[in-house]
Amino acid sequence: MTKKIISISLQICFWLIFFLLPHFVLQNIKLKEDEVKNFLMLFGIFIPNICIVLFFYVNYYYLIPRFYVKSKHLIYFSFLILGLMLILAPVVISASILYAEVYKIKLNFPMVYSSIIFRFVTILFISFGLRIYSFWQLAEEHKLKAELAFLKAQINPHFLFNTINGIYSMALQKSDNTPGALLKLANIMRHVFTETSSDFVMLDKEITYISNYIDLQKLRLTPNVTVNYHFNIENLQNQIAPLIFIPFIENAFKHGVSTEEPCYISIIISDKLNTLTLEVLNKKTKLHSTQIVNYGLGIANTKQRLEHLYPFKHELTITDLDNHYTVFLKLCLQ
Repeated sequence: MTKKIISISLQICFWLIFFLLPHFVLQNIKLKEDEVKNFLMLFGIFIPNICIVLFFYVNYYYLIPRFYVKSKHLIYFSFLILGLMLILAPVVISASILYAEVYKIKLNFPMVYSSIIFRFVTILFISFGLRIYSFWQLAEEHKLKAELAFLKAQINPHFLFNTINGIYSMALQKSDNTPGALLKLANIMRHVFTETSSDFVMLDKEITYISNYIDLQKLRLTPNVTVNYHFNIENLQNQIAPLIFIPFIENAFKHGVSTEEPCYISIIISDKLNTLTLEVLNKKTKLHSTQIVNYGLGIANTKQRLEHLYPFKHELTITDLDNHYTVFLKLCLQ
């Protein structure tokens, strides 16, 4: 709703300038006859401007998507010529009948026509630019949705394989924690396939998802792996983009776990006012120390989602040291 209000306000401001600027310019021009000034004001500026505004929206919402985008260029340019003729018609009629015959005033008609044509062409290019930008935005949204769907598909098979194996081992051992692990897995799958259909989800649901994810990842870890997970959230009612943190956390478990050497993973999520931060630290194991520079498709997709969903509202720092790998992500939620 806020974006729509901003868009409408910007349009109103633009059209006010579009209408008023020629008026102030005309007031500073010295003309001998008041009739000439009145003519230019009414038939050279006001009426053509109204027609140009109407043509802008017809071109933006109907002509470009209906004809130009579908390569019906001949029909489209025919409508452009027709629109220009309709805009010039009030000037031609009023000049030839009202002023030429009644007031006998000689006007510089080429100047009037060229002024209208210039405004028409300017608005035409603006409508094209805005339409192309809207198409680009729509394409980016579809691309991000596809990337999010890919991110879900990427996480689920790998994660399910390890988790089911862990729960299977617990079931063989008749562990009392088996029902709880199954419930966590069910909650994770419910979150991935239902909650993430929206651009934003409640922060408490995302935190619960991350907590369940970390708990289930621990099922496959050996005792030489230390996992410290801590979150300090004051306002769990804030909203966040779904699965925006998980690629960095998954990357830590993927590249920071070894069965041959002691290793550790630290995950801290905290907020202050309306700023949410994620800090992930893991030791680089020998097996992955030379591979971790390739952050993976999940992180690459997440970077693009951050640029789209949090423009100028996020700070991402990835530090790749010899023995450690750290991620610091700060989000402004408002």
